[in-house]
Order: sequence, then C-alpha cells, then structure tokens
Amino acid sequence: MGAIVILADDEKDFRSMVREQLTEFGYEVREAENGKVALGLIQKCAAPLSGESVHCVVADYLMPEMDGAGLLVALRSSEILALLPVVIVSGAFDKDSLERLMALDVDGVIFKPFTADKLLDEIDLARTRRERKNYLQQVAAKDRPGKSG
Repeated sequence: MGAIVILADDEKDFRSMVREQLTEFGYEVREAENGKVALGLIQKCAAPLSGESVHCVVADYLMPEMDGAGLLVALRSSEILALLPVVIVSGAFDKDSLERLMALDVDGVIFKPFTADKLLDEIDLARTRRERKNYLQQVAAKDRPGKSG
C-alpha cells in the first residue's frame, strides 16, 4: 500500500486525472468532492487502530459545503490533524486569497493547470515545510519557562 494522499476537488474529471498521476508514482489516493467529505476521510485514517496515515492533503480552494480554506482551518484547529501537510490548488488565486491561506498556515499553493511533476514537487516541499514547522514548535515548547523536557 502506498502513502495516502487525500484529494479534495468538486470537479470529478480533475480528481480522476490527478488520481491517475499520483497513482503512477505509488500514492494511494482517497477522493472527496468537498472539504467536508475530505475531513471525514482524514479523520477515519487518523482514528486509533486504523493502521493508516495521511501523507498529504491536496484540496481545491473553491468547493461547495467546505472549501479548501475551511478544510485547512478544521485541520489546523485539531491537535493531531494540524500536523498534516496541506497543498491548496486553484485556477485563480488573488492576493487576498493567498494572504488568507498563508495566515492559515498552508504548506503549499499550486495553480491549475499543473503537471504531475509540479504536483509531486509541491507535495514533497509541503511535507518538508510541515516537518520543519512541527519540529520547531516542539523545540519552542521544550524551551518555554516552566516546561520540563
């Protein structure tokens, strides 16, 4: 079984294309048509005894019910799920959207259309960024006064 990528996008054809690309590179892709469904998939993988873990979340910025930013907020507000790397994709980002995503602690942003290589690079970069952020948070927590390490 390959590393799990949660792919959330309301366009079925786009999900199929990306799933094919990621599957070729050994990923197991779980698809969701919106952020709400994606959050459920992520929680299921993170459940104790599931034996699964999510490698990365790739979500469209604009989706019905729960968009990519809403999914990002939900993940970052969970102690366990906050550790997941998240890449947001969209055909049109404006300055305000990008600033909002950065404030929400996104790990990667990619513009549609993109190549498989670009997506793979962005997933790798997002994982590296998230691992670095998680490590720095752990170090900072140990160095706080009143904390014992």
